[in-house]
Amino acid sequence: MHLKILKNDWKKNPGSNLSMLFFMALSGAVTAVSVLMLVQLLSSISSLYEKAQPPHFLQLHKGEIVQKEIDAFNEDYPGITYWQTVPMINIEGTDIFTEGEKNFTLEDCRLDIGFVRQNESHDLLLDENRNRIRLTDGEIGIPVILLDQYPIRLGDKITVRFGEKEKEFTAAEFVRDAQMNSTMCSSTRFLVSDGDFEEFFRNAPEREYIIEAWFEDTAASTAYQTAYEQALLPRNGQAVTYSMIFLLSAITDITTAMVFLLIGILLIFIALLCMKYTMTAAFEEELTEIGTMKAMGIPFTAIRGLYLGKMRILMAAGIFIGYVTAVSGAGFFTSHMSRTFGNQPVSGGALFFSGAACVLVYFLFKQYCKRILKKLRAVTVLDALVTQKGFKKERRVQDKLHCAKRLPVNLSVGLQALRQNLPEYAVVFLIMSITVFFVLLPQNLVSTMSAKEFVTYMGSSVHDAMIEVEQGEGVKERWNRMTGILQREEGISFWSTRRVRIKALDSEGGILNLHVDAGNGSGDGLAYLEGEVPKEQDEIALSLLLSEQLGAKNGDTLVLLTENGRETFAVCGVYQDVTSGGMTAKAACDFVKEETEQYTIYIDMEQGIDKEALVSKWREQAGRGYSVEFMETFVEQTLGGVTNQIRNVSFMALSIGILLIIAIILLFMKLRLAGEASQIAYKKALGIPLWDVRLQELYPVYFAAFGGTVVGMAAANTFGDSLAGLFLSFLGLGIKSIHFTLNPQTAWLITPLLLFLTSAAAGGLAAGRISKLEAVEYMNE
Repeated sequence: MHLKILKNDWKKNPGSNLSMLFFMALSGAVTAVSVLMLVQLLSSISSLYEKAQPPHFLQLHKGEIVQKEIDAFNEDYPGITYWQTVPMINIEGTDIFTEGEKNFTLEDCRLDIGFVRQNESHDLLLDENRNRIRLTDGEIGIPVILLDQYPIRLGDKITVRFGEKEKEFTAAEFVRDAQMNSTMCSSTRFLVSDGDFEEFFRNAPEREYIIEAWFEDTAASTAYQTAYEQALLPRNGQAVTYSMIFLLSAITDITTAMVFLLIGILLIFIALLCMKYTMTAAFEEELTEIGTMKAMGIPFTAIRGLYLGKMRILMAAGIFIGYVTAVSGAGFFTSHMSRTFGNQPVSGGALFFSGAACVLVYFLFKQYCKRILKKLRAVTVLDALVTQKGFKKERRVQDKLHCAKRLPVNLSVGLQALRQNLPEYAVVFLIMSITVFFVLLPQNLVSTMSAKEFVTYMGSSVHDAMIEVEQGEGVKERWNRMTGILQREEGISFWSTRRVRIKALDSEGGILNLHVDAGNGSGDGLAYLEGEVPKEQDEIALSLLLSEQLGAKNGDTLVLLTENGRETFAVCGVYQDVTSGGMTAKAACDFVKEETEQYTIYIDMEQGIDKEALVSKWREQAGRGYSVEFMETFVEQTLGGVTNQIRNVSFMALSIGILLIIAIILLFMKLRLAGEASQIAYKKALGIPLWDVRLQELYPVYFAAFGGTVVGMAAANTFGDSLAGLFLSFLGLGIKSIHFTLNPQTAWLITPLLLFLTSAAAGGLAAGRISKLEAVEYMNE
């Protein structure tokens, strides 16, 4: 019965039913995609980790080590199940030359490049099918994350210069590295054969090691790190725990899935608005039939059941189509995961949970449909059959009389029509506002994360360029050499900070190690959530995640264990930082007795200087042991993978937004013209020019669309960063609040204008139906 009713109604109103089906299918598809991506991501990472066995704790160390001391410590440490030390050879990007479709070096790669050999059982480097890679002499494995930046193909010739020697390799595999598969890791590993590795390692001027450990409980890595550092074991480099490895692995795809989820919420909201408007219009058109059924004594529940049954079929069909579409396109949406973590079919869990999400969307639509159907209870037989006072019939008659008196089509007529039918045009206003907001949000996030000002969320202040004097033996000598070079330059100014490792007591009396950037000016220009930059010698500012771990808020005191003994510092501020796992601190105190881990030099250049040439010259003069970058390059190469994914999603959001606006405006105009058909026909019979009749119907739509565009644009560009802050806070990156750095042309002009012109074009297209209305058909109405 319900199928028959739906079939008849589809013939009567194919456009509105098709639009409803489209929105429901799109809502279900995007919701299913976002859930599928999240579940598939966890499944892909788990499968990769099961094969690769990444460490639960790793410590990078430049310089020599005494393996017996590490072994002795680990043998006595409770809960440890396995440990190993992986030797690594550092190679500069300028010493790696690729010959293929294009010839290039990796000189602009900010990632630290290390050459390693395959391990025996833990921390394995895998191919696309998650199999252990085995290479022969002359072959090389390329980190898959470099493919986002460089057009490397299998079979390309890779020439590596090592000192005065050169060796040619053939790109044989793309490497899936479980612990270094994100640009935010700051390092990446090339794989070579055992024989080639030994040839390089014997002559390496500087050696680096990855000291790794595994535990029965992965949560033990934090306590192990503290014990390891207190034992004064090799630690001349970054330390990383399992939770940080997992987060950095997943961050790019989590970001994509969450943006899809936001788009899904937008689509569900629009689908609900569309449902309300379509059903209300249907009630209006079928007011006589509804009154007749009530006059015959048919109860409200039965009448509601007729509409609800039809809508159930429509909703179920739409959600099912959306789910099938999402599953069919799963390979496209999870392609980045497959490339990063290895090939894996869509898991049963991903299918189940995405299906469950679609079922939830179905029940949401159903409950909202029941709420709309309550309007039928309020209509009496007298209202429906005698006075014709239904849902909005009385207002329509008033509109007709008003419009008949005012024949000239002008701006005031459009505004008057908008005022008299405000609830109807509010649908256009709301949909334009929401669509513009959600289209601009990812675009603004991309422009913010691409701007050099984003370094204020990365533990640095805004400058033209930055030089990092890398960790390792002779770090102070390298810093002296670099500052000497800079002092001879004209037209620049610079200052530097030094990073030291200090022990601190947390709120429970436990000992944690802090990475503190020390020196006057340290912490200037950062994005502070509370407090301000440290100015006094006994003040310290903490990153957000470190503040939470220590249990120390702004205004609290913190006990540091330095070479001078216990010292009490006042926490003067809490800032945001996504680098070093979000665990950093800033202090004006120099901590002169503490060993320096790293120097960072910040450089400002005067106008008129050839900045590109200057940075290139410094790179050439500096040589090994330095990272010389523009601030924009530093941000791009650190967050490039995440930014590129959000950029792709922003293009998709724009495409969906355009389709939504076209569909909504066409549906709105179709229903509007159907309801006003007799009035339009009378106007044409009175000799009003067709162009004026069209304008009278289009003006209110354009006013509503323009108002919605302005409101959506203003909301996205002024308050959208609050929503983005919540999103980034959920990811646990060390950012809780963000302020957008807008691209003015895109945020205030190009995108809003494009969306408004889309609505205008759709409205003009729909208004073409006016020419087909004939007055004779409505003379007897």
